[in-house]
Amino acid sequence: MAAAAAGAAAALMAALLLALLWRLAWRPRAVARAFARQGVRGPPYTFLAGSLPEMKRLLIAGRVGVAPLDATCHDIMPVLLPQFHRWVADYGNLSHGCFFFFPFLFFSQGMKELICKLTPRGREFRDM
Repeated sequence: MAAAAAGAAAALMAALLLALLWRLAWRPRAVARAFARQGVRGPPYTFLAGSLPEMKRLLIAGRVGVAPLDATCHDIMPVLLPQFHRWVADYGNLSHGCFFFFPFLFFSQGMKELICKLTPRGREFRDM
């Protein structure tokens, strides 16, 4: 009886470990490959951290030598989110990344009009 319970517990732990490994390691890479097949590029995935190491590196590099924001300038993207500004330059208007193990798509202003035309709820999106 105890051996059966121990076997069931071991099987349950193995199933949980496989599900966790699938979620943390395989799924983000599979999403990145699917995006790449469709022509959407982005920074490489790092296990457990996603794109955060590159985000942090670009954020620190973007803050060095930056003048204070001018009150009349509304172009704050390179200062507040330099990683996204850099990704638009490196990967184009539509790119992907991972926040820890959660994949995301990032699109710049140029893609907003296209998405408004292609989606059925484009009018709602246009008002954002």
